[in-house]
Amino acid sequence: MTEGLIMGFFRENKGIFLLTFIIILLFLFSLKALLFPKYPTTFLTLFSNISEKEKFRTGWDVTLNNATGWENTISDDKLIVTDIYPSPQNIQGDGSSAVVTISHSFDSLADFDVDFNISWDSEDSETKLQSLSAVQSLIIQLYGNDDKQIVLAGYEDLWIDAKGRQTAIVGGEKIDRSKDSLDFSGSAKINISRAGNEIHMTWDDETLISGTDDNLLTRIDMQFCYDPHHISGKQPFFGTETVDKFLLTGLPLISTATTSIIDE
Repeated sequence: MTEGLIMGFFRENKGIFLLTFIIILLFLFSLKALLFPKYPTTFLTLFSNISEKEKFRTGWDVTLNNATGWENTISDDKLIVTDIYPSPQNIQGDGSSAVVTISHSFDSLADFDVDFNISWDSEDSETKLQSLSAVQSLIIQLYGNDDKQIVLAGYEDLWIDAKGRQTAIVGGEKIDRSKDSLDFSGSAKINISRAGNEIHMTWDDETLISGTDDNLLTRIDMQFCYDPHHISGKQPFFGTETVDKFLLTGLPLISTATTSIIDE
């Protein structure tokens, strides 16, 4: 009889029990979001048409330094840079590099995770042969408040008589591989992550450098560089450099659970 009374009570109040159950679930989900906040996801998409004012539709701003122009195409979700026109041409060497900088600013991020792919090719467009005379770099930099550099990563070839190398900086600590340590052409998958103030960088899933920096992330710069220095009678050239789209996930100073797609 007691069992029947209990069952009858549940039947008569099942609406109340169901509502209570839903409230408890919502409370638990809210508690989880508070204790374990997810990174809001921001896709920084490079691959849209470039306007006449040299500004990417998605909010990436383009700046030319010691350069009058550049050649680029969008293909298969990649930004492909095939030439930079220097000004002036540094006949004697020791001059300034021609640099194309593509920048994107956003709200301050504490913890973050950045994924991107790069590739390079030292083929001479005229001879169609790989050449040491390709003098080019592709550098990704993360900046914080007051334009302070937090991280630098990329491919660097500063020599007209050698191939390129990896280069990276984290929290002021720098690592440079020896020149000729990378092939004429290649690609790399790079990840940069920070939890607390600990920053970890990988190159093709292998640790490249680690360090510390707690400055809030506010800007990403991509730099395509060409060093048009004529040394020992050799004629330098810019080969090809490519960047795939970024996936940036970050935890703002004040945590939210929103999602933002910067592509509109």
